[in-house]
Amino acid sequence: MEQWFKQRMPSQEAMAQSRVLRPFARWIFQPELWRWRRDSVARGVALGVFFGFMIPLLQIFAAAIAAVFMRANIPIAAVSTLVTNPFTFPPVYMAAYQVGSLFLDHTPTGIEATGMFAGILNWLDRVGPPTVLGLFIFAVVGSITMYAVVQGAWRARISQRRRTPLKLRPRRAAANTPS
Repeated sequence: MEQWFKQRMPSQEAMAQSRVLRPFARWIFQPELWRWRRDSVARGVALGVFFGFMIPLLQIFAAAIAAVFMRANIPIAAVSTLVTNPFTFPPVYMAAYQVGSLFLDHTPTGIEATGMFAGILNWLDRVGPPTVLGLFIFAVVGSITMYAVVQGAWRARISQRRRTPLKLRPRRAAANTPS
């Protein structure tokens, strides 16, 4: 999986040439934010899942900024936000409303709105608070769970590799070709 992701990700050099990213290069292109280390990747997944659930728009941008401050893997944080996407959006938000309704006894305030946005405001008054609470619960539980899953899977992989004798491990094709 790591190799597949690295092959499809644009290089740091290519991204550093971007006019949009160039002013932030000092913070964004620190080497530790791009390395594949267990803690960095686990933090990146947790941040991506959190922002994927909590912020419906600009979630990749928010996760990348948080990854800089939390010393997490930026590409993993950005990709992990895709836990919510156009295909998962309706069921996730419906489930969030149901979960939020379990914890919140919400009665609409009865906003007296008129005009073009009256229907939208009344609808948000009805479903907004339970949905936001449900999304917050999903974000917290999902990020903690994914952090633990990545940590556990990484440790299991290392443990399995240590038990496998070196001569039985699959070799990478690039390492076997004569130069």
